[in-house]
Amino acid sequence: MRVARRRISVEIKGSAEDGGFPRLTEFLQQLEAIKTALKHTERLLSGSEERSVYYRVVALKMESPATVVLEETALRRADKKAKLPRVPITDRFISTLRQIEKRATMPRAADLEALEAYRNVGTLLHRHVEQVTLKGKGKAVSIGEAFNRHIDKIIGPDQMLEGSMTGVLLQINLHNTTRFEIYPAVGPNKVACTFPPELKREVINGIDRNVRVLGELKYKQWAPFPHAISAKAIEVFPPDEELPTIFDLRGIARDGDGTAG
Repeated sequence: MRVARRRISVEIKGSAEDGGFPRLTEFLQQLEAIKTALKHTERLLSGSEERSVYYRVVALKMESPATVVLEETALRRADKKAKLPRVPITDRFISTLRQIEKRATMPRAADLEALEAYRNVGTLLHRHVEQVTLKGKGKAVSIGEAFNRHIDKIIGPDQMLEGSMTGVLLQINLHNTTRFEIYPAVGPNKVACTFPPELKREVINGIDRNVRVLGELKYKQWAPFPHAISAKAIEVFPPDEELPTIFDLRGIARDGDGTAG
């Protein structure tokens, strides 16, 4: 099937026991993984979390392999004219996956979030999915064992270092886990933090506040900033309105030495 510019073809081949037809659960999960990977490709291209496109299904073939053709389409907003990105996201997506598949080298401007999204495209293999092939602009990439080995090599193991990071605690998950995320003013966009149960009260008190998280920082060898922290202590800073102003500090100085500053 020939695929036009700003379109990608996704072929999903089910297991032999299912006659090559994908099961509904894996079919939907595979498309969701590709959708997430496309979103991160757009983020890397634009440098923004704001979405400018959506993807519509323009062709569907339910044979073996099942094939879906997705078309990159500009989002229409009331505040701006609909406009597609200068570089097609679908083109960059395919070229990035091919780079991983062929050379096992770090994609341009990639970060851990994007790399993990690309890895998730291949996580369903052997779970009733035999093969996934993506095609676009005359190029194709096969998601298989080689791809999975290469992406794991690129991501690499964590390196540990004791330290601390400061940021705003905006997300917390206490359902069957103890995890929150902080958003530093400089450096990484966000850092995932896990914590022991005894720190639960401090974490709850720190929601929407600036906090300093002390513990074991987790780095990738190719990344300048940590991506995660195993927290051992949390310091919650007071709200901005409770911090002394310059006028308060002048008052303190006047009381201390008898002068007006």
